[in-house]
Amino acid sequence: MLRSAGRQRAPLSASLVPALRRVGVWTLQCAALCLMSRARLVGELAPFAPACMAAGLMCRFSPIAMLLGSALGSLMTGYTLLDLLPLISCALTGLFFLPLHLFSRRDRDGLYPMQDFLAGAMAGLSILLPGLMLSGGLMYNVLTAFLSGATAALLSPALISALGVRLHRRLLMPDEQLSLALLMLLALISLRAVPYAGGRLAVFAAVFFTLCLSSAGAGMGAMCGVACGAALALGGSDPFLGATLSLCGLLAGCVRMLPRPVSALTFCLGSLLTVSWGLGYTIGALETGPMLTGAAAYCLLPDKRLQKLRGWMQPMRPQANPERMAVRMRRSAGRQLEDLSEVFGELADGYHAEPALPGEQQLISSLRSALCEGCEGYAACWQGDQAQAGRLMCRLAAQALSGQAVTPAGELPPDLVRHCRRSTQIDRRLLPRLNALSDLRRQEVKRGEARGLLSRQFRQAQQQLMTLATRLKSPCCLDGQYASLAAAALDRAGLPVKELIAVVDDKFEIIAVLEGRVWSAAAARQAAALLTDELGIPLSPALSKGRVPGECELHLLQAPALTAAVGSASCSANPAQPCGDSSFARVLPDGRLLMAISDGMGNGERAAAESRKCISLLRKFVGAGIDREAALSAVNSLMMLRSGEDMFTTADLCVTDLHSGAAAFSKLGACSSYLLHERRITKIPGGRLPLGVLDQVETEAFRAEVYPGDLIIMFSDGIADELRAGDAEWLEKQLPSVRRMSPEQAAQRLMELALERKGSVHDDMTVIAARILARPIRKI
Repeated sequence: MLRSAGRQRAPLSASLVPALRRVGVWTLQCAALCLMSRARLVGELAPFAPACMAAGLMCRFSPIAMLLGSALGSLMTGYTLLDLLPLISCALTGLFFLPLHLFSRRDRDGLYPMQDFLAGAMAGLSILLPGLMLSGGLMYNVLTAFLSGATAALLSPALISALGVRLHRRLLMPDEQLSLALLMLLALISLRAVPYAGGRLAVFAAVFFTLCLSSAGAGMGAMCGVACGAALALGGSDPFLGATLSLCGLLAGCVRMLPRPVSALTFCLGSLLTVSWGLGYTIGALETGPMLTGAAAYCLLPDKRLQKLRGWMQPMRPQANPERMAVRMRRSAGRQLEDLSEVFGELADGYHAEPALPGEQQLISSLRSALCEGCEGYAACWQGDQAQAGRLMCRLAAQALSGQAVTPAGELPPDLVRHCRRSTQIDRRLLPRLNALSDLRRQEVKRGEARGLLSRQFRQAQQQLMTLATRLKSPCCLDGQYASLAAAALDRAGLPVKELIAVVDDKFEIIAVLEGRVWSAAAARQAAALLTDELGIPLSPALSKGRVPGECELHLLQAPALTAAVGSASCSANPAQPCGDSSFARVLPDGRLLMAISDGMGNGERAAAESRKCISLLRKFVGAGIDREAALSAVNSLMMLRSGEDMFTTADLCVTDLHSGAAAFSKLGACSSYLLHERRITKIPGGRLPLGVLDQVETEAFRAEVYPGDLIIMFSDGIADELRAGDAEWLEKQLPSVRRMSPEQAAQRLMELALERKGSVHDDMTVIAARILARPIRKI
């Protein structure tokens, strides 16, 4: 009682809805076999009924429902043995299927072994055997039986795919599409055999199917019209209906982009056109009632159902989103860089190890064992109130562990060795161990320095890889509107493109490939100027190789809001030798202005080689997107490893982002730089040790904002050395005179003023000047 009282009853709808759905499915199966039993192909035999029965049994249809439908269709014709032949064929199909169902098992996909062959054999024999029994030995009847059996055997495996399709499916396989088309044609033939209203029902269904598929295109509508007309002709209708349906489907497909009532009206007007001008009033004419009813049903069909039906019957491919593909590739590359970054992190941790030296207590114990073991005064020295022995051992151990030379026994304080009975044996017993420990300590320190250097380099590589991974994983989108506008603008200018994409990342970019020709430098500049005006975005051109040999791609990169004009001047201390200063000034592809000066120690070829190497490394590291501090640290390490002797070089680096106007200066042993504004002068102080002096360098970035019209001045110590009295003051007095000169003129003028002041060249001299300008652009 308690158990039954606590049990909750399920709602009535939970059991009623599945039951109603099951009854509806059985009703459809019964109606399908009823129609198939009515259809005749050749003579009085009905091959469609056993073919549908065999396919339905393979798809787990209800055999009772299908037999009931076959019985209804047969009894509607008459009660003779020939009229009941479809029911007999379906019953034989069920008998042939019974041992297969009892003694054979389905696989994991729910399929019987060799089910296509067995379905065809069951359907063919089910119509062949009764047909031969009723042939009476007449050759025509025998051939009709064999033809009907072959038809049923071929149709049954083809119908299995159609009957196995579930309504929730969105995409169908090609064999399923063909099977559904075949089932539709069989339905039209069967509808034509329905008494009284069969012809009108068949025309209604043909009009409805043709209009539904014409919404996928004119070709699909015409093809469906031909197929429906052929099915109606096989059912006994006018053979010219196929031409009318094909023309009407073609016309309806041409206006498929308009509302559905317009397509239906065009279909009806096409039928009227065939009556008036084509095949005549009685030949190929669609009946008005079924045609209008089919058109109305098409207009009232919900969009969701129409989309599903159209998707089932046309070769629909999933939409490929290039943005999603690009994001996936970037994220994949980002994850690989993150994994590689972790590897470099592990390497950095592995090389960062402490020297493998014995501890102080371990060393003192070893020394005590070597000197005092077996001595008569051991207890008094180590266990009494006297602490001289402990102080002696601690002093010797500290000297060895600190890398100092171990003091011989003769040089130790007398109060430390007076009480020791074995003081004369200290040199023999302890000094070899202490000296070996001191040598080991020096070797470990050197190894530690080398490991520390590698650890720092790996750590920097880890940070850079992580930065690149973060950039790659950021979203990248394609803008179709910009791409269409750019392609139309280039086509109007006589530059038709084969491919064009607009990438919206952290910066805007357009990639274009010409149709039938290769980009030239003049055409690239023309395209950049044209699209800059049309899109209102400053673009700079760059050419690269395409994906296929012989193809050329034009990359139009978003140009920064600022630009720069650069000038430089240099002079060697000895005209017979190269200048020991090296410099570099250029706008990088990502819109950064890189300016660098390096002054090698001394003069001549050796100093020039060192400064050129420093500039080359800085240019490569910074150009690759590596942070300034990390780049300077890496260059410092490489310079130390490269030269076994003391060869120092300064590094004066300025990186200016022309997109934002942010400038950052980093200086190692370099002179001060100056930023000349309209009404004031900003000094960027120099200082610190040059590269190649210490294992680790500490850089301090001096940041400033630049604006159009500003002038950046950088120079080496040959122009003005702040360590010499009066040089800095003299230079600051000369700077206002070059404020409004061009960069080239300003660099030459400062060089001339320095030569006039010194009278002769005593050191290598280099000046770089950069004028910041606003990029002209016409906004639209």
